[in-house]
Amino acid sequence: DDDTSGDDDTSGDDDTSGDDDTVGDDDSAAGDDDSTGDDDDLAPGCVPCSGSYTVSNAADLSALASCGSIDGDLTIQSTPADLVDLAPLACLERVDGDVFVSNTSALASLDGLHNLHTIIRGLEVHDNAALGDVDGLAALNWLGVSLHIYNNPVLANLDGLAGLQSISTDLVIHHNPLLVSADGLANIFIVGADMRVYDNYALPNMDGFAALTAVGSDLNVAWNTAMINIDGLSSVSTVGVDLDVARNPLLTQIDGLSGLSYVGGDLHVHDNVGLLNIHGMSNLTAVGSDLLIADNDLLTDLSGLSSLTSVGHDLDITNNQSLCESYANAVVAPIAVTGFVNIYGNGGVCPP
Repeated sequence: DDDTSGDDDTSGDDDTSGDDDTVGDDDSAAGDDDSTGDDDDLAPGCVPCSGSYTVSNAADLSALASCGSIDGDLTIQSTPADLVDLAPLACLERVDGDVFVSNTSALASLDGLHNLHTIIRGLEVHDNAALGDVDGLAALNWLGVSLHIYNNPVLANLDGLAGLQSISTDLVIHHNPLLVSADGLANIFIVGADMRVYDNYALPNMDGFAALTAVGSDLNVAWNTAMINIDGLSSVSTVGVDLDVARNPLLTQIDGLSGLSYVGGDLHVHDNVGLLNIHGMSNLTAVGSDLLIADNDLLTDLSGLSSLTSVGHDLDITNNQSLCESYANAVVAPIAVTGFVNIYGNGGVCPP
């Protein structure tokens, strides 16, 4: 550089502390603004660790005690009964790959990950027999790819994920039989690819998705046997590919779809045995491919289709045992349907 030595304005200068110029430098001042994850951005005593790591016992866990960042994957799996939390990982702030927590027998919490704020790829938490919450992830505010949480038999809530605002690819939550709340996801406003919430037998609603405005690919809400409403989806305006609301036996209405104007692929509403009406579809104007409304035994009212102008492929309204068939034909008559219209097996009594 062209000024005096010891300056802090030019790459390659020779000062020793507090400089803010060289990416990846190793000066001693905490909080400088060079590359995130270098050793001066970490807490004292914490260092970068290179490679991917698997934790299967307490010794593996202790070996990572000084890791402030990991530039590969972190896999915690098949841990023994004496490993109940992740306390030795208190240094860890960043993982540049995926994080997997799976097939643990006694891990009751993720305490120890309380400083983890960044996962560059995905987070997968599954088949953890004793895991009751994910509160240990409360600092997590960046997840670069996907979130999968499934087959956790005693997981009750997702409160520890409140720092997340977007999922760039898939969000999948399934087979968590004691999950009663997804409110920890209430700050997520977009899911870039698929969102699937199914086979969560105690989940009563979708309130945890109140900020969600768009799903890039498929949205699936199915086999949630305690779900009484999907009102938490009311801010969703578009679904890029398919929307499937199916086999939720206590669902009597789908008003949570009231913000929906467009579905890019198929729209299926089927086998919801308690569904009375589809008023929640009243703002829907177009379905890109098939529209199927089938096997909803108590459905009598199709007035929610009043704004629908086009269906890109087939339209099927079938086997809804309480629905008047002539009424169904009259409702769909104004809709431009590119493919076939199939209306049959609807056994409801029609007014004289």
